[in-house]
Amino acid sequence: MVWLYGGGFLRPFGFPQGAEAEAQGALNLGIKDQVVALQWIKSNIAAFGGDPEKIMESGFQSTVPMFNASMREPAWASFVNATPECSGTGESDTFSCLRRANLSTLVDSFNSVLTSGLQSFPFAPVLDGPGGLIPALPSDLLA
Repeated sequence: MVWLYGGGFLRPFGFPQGAEAEAQGALNLGIKDQVVALQWIKSNIAAFGGDPEKIMESGFQSTVPMFNASMREPAWASFVNATPECSGTGESDTFSCLRRANLSTLVDSFNSVLTSGLQSFPFAPVLDGPGGLIPALPSDLLA
């Protein structure tokens, strides 16, 4: 077995939401990087003694259901052969503001949201429609 870590964006940086994020092609960035990692693995795994036709995707906690659903999604289908059984804002111009913001300020703000008790994890993957990484609800994809 060859194990490779695919990384992943964390928290709000990987899952911006809303119409502006959609218009900029920035929905589900935290998953798109996983697809790039899978592309790399498929292309290079043989150099590490692995078989590109036997790639298993794995995760923990809330990622396992997403991985199980991903096997039924076109964006992932050519990379993964197995998985273990195991809000955005309505304001416009938020992306340019976020791009100019100081990283420490963003992290402090995010931590404030988490400790406020308003939501335990407000930044998560979103449905991005036909041709996207998550075209439908996992429950629909598993049906």
